[in-house]
Amino acid sequence: MHKKQLGNLGEMKIAADLISQGYEVFTELGDNSKVDLIALDKDCKPIKIQVKCLTTKKNAVELSRRKSGPNYSFKYQDRHADVYAVYLHKEDIICYVPAHLLMMRQRSLTIRTVKPVNNQFANVNMAEQFKDFKKALRGYTCDTLTVDAEGDERVQTSKP
Repeated sequence: MHKKQLGNLGEMKIAADLISQGYEVFTELGDNSKVDLIALDKDCKPIKIQVKCLTTKKNAVELSRRKSGPNYSFKYQDRHADVYAVYLHKEDIICYVPAHLLMMRQRSLTIRTVKPVNNQFANVNMAEQFKDFKKALRGYTCDTLTVDAEGDERVQTSKP
């Protein structure tokens, strides 16, 4: 399957999963944004989602902070997404990774689908840890208007 087809499949799987959980989901037009989906929670607060459709190698995938292609290369930053949604297409598994967890890494985050044979779990990220979208949102609060704000002043309530 072509890379773009895999990306489309991943976006559709993630969107379907979020819709089944009661979120309203919006997609990007084109392929120029660092945000693939926007989900609105019950209070209509937007959640920016970057989707990755990945193939496991040796029972693991690597979620990278970098993206590159013909004539472009960049590194994801805090402001680009609130959640990274990873679809493992061979296993039909969805993982929701909090953005701050990926941003703490220098390069990437490895997610395993099968437990290590040596039963070593220190610093091992298992796919089952990331199945809950709401858990990925804990600690995230989008920009909100304060009660006493004048004009369009916004405050970020989750970051210093």
